[in-house]
Amino acid sequence: MREVQFMNATLVTMFLFLCAAGAWAQEDSVPKFYFTTPLDLQSGREFGVLDGTRKVDDTTVLFTAPTFTLWKPTPRGDFSLTYEPQFEFFAHYGHLSSWNHQAGFKWGYKMTPRWSIAASDQFVATRDNNLRFDSAFLVPRGPYKENATYLKLNYDLSSETHIKVHFDNAFVSFREDHVTRPLFFSRLTNTYGLTAEHRFNPKSKLTGDYAYLRLHSFDKYDQSGFLIAPSTPTHVAAFTYDYNLTPRLLFEVSSGYVRNAINSYVVSGLVEKRYNRAVISGGFSRYLSYLGSPATPGIQAISGVVGGQDLPPNTINDSASFRVRGDVSNRVGLEVTLVGTRTTGVQGRNIEGMLAKLRVTYKLADERAVFCSAQIPDQNANPILPEAISREGIFVGIEYTFSLRANNRWIERGGSDAFHTTGHVAFHAEFTARALRRGWLRLYVLRLDGKPASALYGLRYGRTFYFYQSGFDPQYARHSVGLVTMGLAIKSALEEGAEEYDLLHGDEAYKFHWARESCDLARLELSPPGARGLCFRAMTGGRRLARGWSRRVFRKRAADNLETKNGPLGPASSAARPAENENCVGAAAGEEH
Repeated sequence: MREVQFMNATLVTMFLFLCAAGAWAQEDSVPKFYFTTPLDLQSGREFGVLDGTRKVDDTTVLFTAPTFTLWKPTPRGDFSLTYEPQFEFFAHYGHLSSWNHQAGFKWGYKMTPRWSIAASDQFVATRDNNLRFDSAFLVPRGPYKENATYLKLNYDLSSETHIKVHFDNAFVSFREDHVTRPLFFSRLTNTYGLTAEHRFNPKSKLTGDYAYLRLHSFDKYDQSGFLIAPSTPTHVAAFTYDYNLTPRLLFEVSSGYVRNAINSYVVSGLVEKRYNRAVISGGFSRYLSYLGSPATPGIQAISGVVGGQDLPPNTINDSASFRVRGDVSNRVGLEVTLVGTRTTGVQGRNIEGMLAKLRVTYKLADERAVFCSAQIPDQNANPILPEAISREGIFVGIEYTFSLRANNRWIERGGSDAFHTTGHVAFHAEFTARALRRGWLRLYVLRLDGKPASALYGLRYGRTFYFYQSGFDPQYARHSVGLVTMGLAIKSALEEGAEEYDLLHGDEAYKFHWARESCDLARLELSPPGARGLCFRAMTGGRRLARGWSRRVFRKRAADNLETKNGPLGPASSAARPAENENCVGAAAGEEH
């Protein structure tokens, strides 16, 4: 009873906090705090929930708060903290109710034009790990904890070739004594890896991976009472080839070899086809059974399910997956996921499982939607867990998006450091006004049914068109509105006489749909050896720091002086206005000089 009262009090407190934080987070005065996933409230009926050695049916309520994200971008990198709470309530079996947590951080920093470093950590604490729907090995209800740490050092040999050295640390802990045979494990896996990646052209890429894995068990004895011997180190080498036959059709093939106590091959393949309203993907993966949630190649990255998670070392998992995700109409969305797995090497027997999920969403407005879903996780009885797991759930619910300006997709893709502070916005407001008067500014807006769907911000200076920034409304993503806007901008640049279309800094994949070549950005500083060179570098760094400070303090005055003394920064474009059509509208010199 006390647990139920505590959960109810916690839910009320969380609701009041969301009401206050929802408005606070979206104010312009707090530009770095976001809700990056929708609030999700659903209720339904679950059948076959494992409660110790028995299975029960009950009505449940699942409340998932939006992900609280603190995001701090800088010109050279970014840092983010996230936390997502989830509350599960059972109507008649209150002791099964749980408060689940998922938190993490990501940090990236570009040290030089070629060197960059990234780190991340993801922590999960739950009493119902099957709710996550991301593991092909199912465990009964019980205290489950997982922490995955990732550290990567990246070197860009060229714009096509990248080398990465990385370290993964995955800790998993679980214990449940109220089953036929107590199930417990507490393990740590360290992975040291090297990855080399080369893009031959915009359509094809080859990746080579090598990883060295060591596992350490914090348990002295296993579930059967036998002493746990030290595990054999594992070596994994694999090659992955990606080929985009068209911008909408992707093929990926991976193969390699595992050297440890079993010595086996690994292989995976996937196909992904994008249509106007839907994405269909499917494939097969044979890989090591992992502890925690490391990145694995092949279809597992598409389905979001890590095969054989939490299983003992020296086991191989085979998984096949199929997924459909898209929109039936402008308001109705559909998502179907099917995963079948088989794990070998567990005391001479196979562990077989199946995951199936269906979700239909109806959009009431841009920020509100209702949905119904059904999911079935299923697993046979096996040497590790004698009880078979067969759990079914049917739910209806509503989701609400607090912010349409920020979401996980935007931040995970790196966000943008172009307009992330009020200072940057003020700079662009002042600069674009000057560029408009000089005839350099090019703004394009693509409209669908009278609503802005995509926009592009560029500059025409001399004989070159400079692409600076673009964006699109996520609800039109299936129509590739960003790609269409870029194509229309290139067409307009050609029509007004531009000889070069410069995509500027960045090696984002979409740029290679258009670019024929790329160039590296670098800065070369030479100084004499010895004490003289040391003093020179110190003075240079001091001047650079002073210039940055003076820009912040005297930015407007310096800009005015520069224009007054030196005149315009360059000749105005010969074209007064880009070509227009009924959907894509350009803006250029529209004011009097």
